[in-house]
Amino acid sequence: MQSVILAAGRGSRLGSMTNYIPKGMVELGGKPILDWQSRTLIAGGADAVTIVTGYCGEVIANYGFDTIVNDDWSHSNMLSSLDCALKTFSGPLIISYADILYDTATVRELITSDAPVSVAYDCNWLSLWQRRFENPLSDAETFQIDANENITEIGGKTDSIANIKGQFMGLFKLGLEGRKWIEELLVAWPEVRLEMDTTALLSTLISQGKPIRGIPAIGGWCEIDDQGDLDVAWDLVGEGRLTLTGRDNDGKV
Repeated sequence: MQSVILAAGRGSRLGSMTNYIPKGMVELGGKPILDWQSRTLIAGGADAVTIVTGYCGEVIANYGFDTIVNDDWSHSNMLSSLDCALKTFSGPLIISYADILYDTATVRELITSDAPVSVAYDCNWLSLWQRRFENPLSDAETFQIDANENITEIGGKTDSIANIKGQFMGLFKLGLEGRKWIEELLVAWPEVRLEMDTTALLSTLISQGKPIRGIPAIGGWCEIDDQGDLDVAWDLVGEGRLTLTGRDNDGKV
């Protein structure tokens, strides 16, 4: 089971912290976010971790990670980095954004899922968004799921919490059939490679009638977009709501 972290972007909302390093190399608790992610993916059952790089990619490579370079990173979106992974590996893939922290149990649930596409989501998202935003609806996106645990809507804007049954975490698994769906889409619409983000991709697959399985997150998670999110993440670690895999109670690794 290969896992790939999409880390080509800078993360400009972190300001000067990413002047010379990409977003995934920003540290929390003495280690880069990518290091904590790699530990979690391996502990959760992935056999290997590869990073798709772009901005300051040499920093990630010099840290010791296996990397794939996305040469289009500066004028493309997430699907471009995903396409790099699809062209490199032939089997099922665990895909992670570079700016999230999550639990090994969620990784295990994704790995054991037999769905063509399995998407981790946080059904308790509101408490986290209330810590991150004065108005949670300013950032939250629609997320609806049916009785069969298939996602029916994702990635839209709404003025009602009732339209949000969870939040996409930036962590998902592609089985062989799911890979084929995306590869066929890229052949049919090659222009979307540079334009489409992940939620738009998933929404497109849903509109085509493809079943996208929702996997509720187990354990804590956090998205890190800015300095405030770093503070929230560290608070969650201190409260025992977020685990940094490999870190003991004394903060040692």
